[in-house]
This record gives sequence, structure tokens and C-alpha cells, in this order.
Amino acid sequence: MKVRDALERFLEKHEPSLYAGLFLAALLLRLTALESAPLSGTEAAEAWGAMDLLRGGAAGSSSALYASLTAGVLFISGASHWAPRVLPAAAGALAVLLPLLLRPSCGRIESFLLALLLALSPALWIASTMAGGTALGFLAAGFVIFHMRSNNPQPLSGGLALGLAVASGPVGWSGLAIAAIVPLAERIFQSGSTQTNTEIADGRPPIERADTRPPIERTDSRSPLQMPAAIAGFILGAAAGSTGLFFFPRGIGALAAGLSGWLASFFSGWPRIGEFILLFLGYEPIALVFGIIGLILLSKGLFAAEDRFWAVFAAVAAAWVLLRPAAFPGESVWVILPLLVLGARALRLVLESSVLGERPVFVAAQGGAICALAAFAVFNLAAYVHTGSWLNLGLALAGFLGGIFPGLLFSEDLQIAARTSLTGLALAWFSILAVTQAGAGWNATHARRASANELWQTETTAADVLRLHGALVQISEWQTGVKDELAVAIQLPEESALGWELLTYKAAEYAAAVDMLAVPPMLIAPYVEVDGAVVAPRLTVVYRGQAFGYTERRAWYGWPPDLIRWLLFREGPAERERVILWVRSDILVPEEGAVE
Repeated sequence: MKVRDALERFLEKHEPSLYAGLFLAALLLRLTALESAPLSGTEAAEAWGAMDLLRGGAAGSSSALYASLTAGVLFISGASHWAPRVLPAAAGALAVLLPLLLRPSCGRIESFLLALLLALSPALWIASTMAGGTALGFLAAGFVIFHMRSNNPQPLSGGLALGLAVASGPVGWSGLAIAAIVPLAERIFQSGSTQTNTEIADGRPPIERADTRPPIERTDSRSPLQMPAAIAGFILGAAAGSTGLFFFPRGIGALAAGLSGWLASFFSGWPRIGEFILLFLGYEPIALVFGIIGLILLSKGLFAAEDRFWAVFAAVAAAWVLLRPAAFPGESVWVILPLLVLGARALRLVLESSVLGERPVFVAAQGGAICALAAFAVFNLAAYVHTGSWLNLGLALAGFLGGIFPGLLFSEDLQIAARTSLTGLALAWFSILAVTQAGAGWNATHARRASANELWQTETTAADVLRLHGALVQISEWQTGVKDELAVAIQLPEESALGWELLTYKAAEYAAAVDMLAVPPMLIAPYVEVDGAVVAPRLTVVYRGQAFGYTERRAWYGWPPDLIRWLLFREGPAERERVILWVRSDILVPEEGAVE
């Protein structure tokens, strides 16, 4: 029995439970550490937009869908690190189920592989653990794109999804715009001949698709789209999405505000080509490797002619992102999506190969040997990266590439041995890259201390902000017996990451400057040094201060100074800003080492 048939039968029997398990695993990973890290500067701006909407003002968020729905979450749960991030996390987990729309045309194997790749994608993982409309826009616009590529698109559900995608803001708009451009680009670049290869280079017939049944005829090829239902669905989706199910009518104003910002971001700077390449090297190696393999197989006629849509989609999306550097890296998900589709099809060919059935021992041996060599290369590189030695790296990579040859020594048929080795190499590459991606996604989310050198955030709020909040609570409780009643004057904007952190501190007051005659018990001010000494507040009483880290950001653009160090450890030069907590001397007992 062919491996393809075994996989098909296994998925037919366990498909619902497998998708449910994949969804729950993706959701659990995204919900694991939402509360553990303070909001970054970008996240805080989006969260404050939802809070302003809840308070009766205009939404300042770029996504009306995110602002209106998050306002409802804030109304129910109150301000926290968790509340602004929970909806993106749910949307990111639901995106794993999008391939079900392509299942009738792609088959069970390919659809599940695509769902697995979407669940493993660090880009989607990271975007769905950050406050903002990226994950919601990807889910809504992705549904529209997959729905229109399915065999039987329904006008009402398509219209609803289109309305939600419009309400989702810039990421959804960009996805829809790219999908609209792709057919035009296909016509422009189409050579005019649709040659289909009936044989590949070694004379073997091309591998058939997983679903060998005749394709279902598309509904829109038999009858015109039911426009009234589609229009009604669109209006309902756009209105409900932008107003939080009609609870926050002011949310619709975010559509106009977001549209102006979206248009202004075109040609807003030089293309970030270096960072765009780093995105795939450091976060999306599976999309890079297997997406390229898919493009090669497509060019050789091993895919259906209609699959050119995804190749053109990737090219258009890449040009789109490079022309909109202000939107990087969030909208890069539209480059990653088509590469994952093509990568899933390339993986399907690997898993359907008859070699797996003929030589399973060789495949397992090759996969294990190459995984061991790759692990040696990674750990060896990590050990010597700080010394700048490339000799060990060269030896490790040479041994890694040599892993494809042992199969040739134990097989009587060199052709089968070569195919076995390549199949084992492909499976080993996928396993290694999957582990690498899982580590990259986990490290870039809130499960660990955030690094300022991640590409996914322009400004990281330092973990010291949590310590600062804790210090305020301790001093207030010590002085008054209540955790948030001792007044603190803050010389920073309220709608900032620090302002969000102190949103639950009732006695916080914000002002650009403090009157010289005022004597607030505590004062938070920017950290300023003159001639190596900290500038104390010019007030009528003595204060003692303690510095805390506030924000961190990358100090490089385009390409990191040390590529290997960045790839392994996300290390690089960073710029840091601090604030200083000043406490009136009669309130806090002086401690050794305090600044006075």
C-alpha cells in the first residue's frame, strides 16, 4: 500500500480530531504568556485606541475591528496585559483552520499540511500574541482569499468575511488589494502557452494530487454571483465589525482614520530589503526552503496550472511590502501565506513518494543522520560564534551536507538510493526547520524576556516597568496601607506603555511639568544626566531617586552588525531609555546607593 493511501485513510478517520487538536494547541501556545510582559510601544498605542473608544472618545487604533472588539473585552475584564492581546491570539489560532476551505480541491493531505505550517509559522504566532489588528486582518482577508479559491464559494459568507476584512484595517486592506492585483499580474506575465508536462526528467509520470476525484465545478462558473446576498453580507460584516457588534458606533470612525494612514504609508521610505531577507532567515525558514522548492516544482509542471496564482501572489506581496516599509513586518504575512501554500504542496509530494514505501529504513536512517549532523552544526556554531572561528562551522556544515551520501553505500539501485537520500534529506530539513521555527516563535513572544533586536517591534517596553509598578505599590502600601492611594506625578504622556502599566494605579497624575511649589510624594520623570550626574527635580524638598529601564529599541537598520549572533541569540546593539522614580525623603527611608 502506498504511503499516500495510508495517509489518506488515517486523515479520513481522524481528521476532525486532528484539526481540533491542532487548533487547541495553537490557541494554548498563544495564550500561555499573554500576561507576563508589558505592552510594547506599538501595542500600547493600539490598546489605548480601544480604551479611548470605551471611554466615549474616537478610536485611535488603526483597526476598527480590533478597537471595537477589544473595547468590549476591556469593559468586561478591565485593563491588563492580557485583555488587549486575547482577541489576536484567538484569531491566530482560528487561522489554522483556514485550509479547510481548500480541502475539496487540494485533498486531505495537503490541507492538513498547510494547517500544520500555519500553526508553526512564527510570523503568525508572534503577530497573534501582540495587541493590534494584524492577526484579525489576516484571518478575515485570508478567509476571503481561500473562500474565493474554493470550489463552492457562498455569497453570504464571502460577503460577511469581506466586510470584516474591510473593518480589520490596513493588514486586511493590503491582503485584499494584493489578491485583486494578482489576476491582473497573471494576465500580464502569462506567456500564452499552458504546457503541462506529462513526464519529468527521469521518465516517470508526474505524481498525482492527493485527491484523485474529478474536481468539483465551481459555482461561479455556472451561475453569476448572487450579488444581493453578497452585498448584504458585506454591509453587515463591515458595520458589525467596525462597531463591535453595534455596541460602539464611534468605532466606525477608525476606518477613515486608518485609511488615511494606510495611504500615507506608501513610498514612505526606502525599502527594507535587508530586514525583509532577515525575516525569512531568522523566522520563516520553512516558508523560505519549501516555498522555493514549490516554486521550482511549479516551474517544472508538477503542479496544476492554477497554482500559478500562489506564485504570483508571493511576488506581488513581496513588492507590496517593500514599497510600504512603514508596514513592515506585519504585512509580511501576505508573502509568507502563498509560500506556505506552495510549501505544503511540495511536502505532499515528499510524503506521497513511493520511496517511503520501498525504502522506509533508509529514509529513517537518512533523516536521523542528518538531524544529528544538523544538531552538531548548530551547537558547534553556538559555541564558537563569540570567538569568530569559522573553521568549526565549515566542518560542521560539510558533515551536514554529507548526510545525503550514506544511502548510496547500502543500496543496490543507485537511482532508488538517490531518491531515498533526497527524501530523507527533505524530511530531516523539515524537522530541523520546524524545531528552529518553534524556538524562534517562542522566544519572540512574551514567554521570555523580550529582545529589542526582534524585527517584530520597533520599541520594546523594558521589564523594569513591572518593577517600577511594584515599587509604587510597595511604597504606597507602606505609607498609606492601600496599594494605589499615594499620589505619583508622571512627566510622561498618559497614552504610553508606562501609562497603560499604571492604568490601575488610581493616584497617578500626568503632567508635562511639575510646579516648583508642589511637593508630590512620588515623581516619575525622564532620566537626565548633566556632566555625569543625575538631574534632580527642582522642588522645595529633597527627593531620592532610583532609575528604571523604560524602553529599548534596535540601534541598527537593514542588516545586523553580526548576522550569526543575531540569528542564534537575537543580539545586537540597542538603544535604551530610562526613567527615574523620585520619592520624597520624608516618605522613603534612604537606602545605600540611592541617587540624591
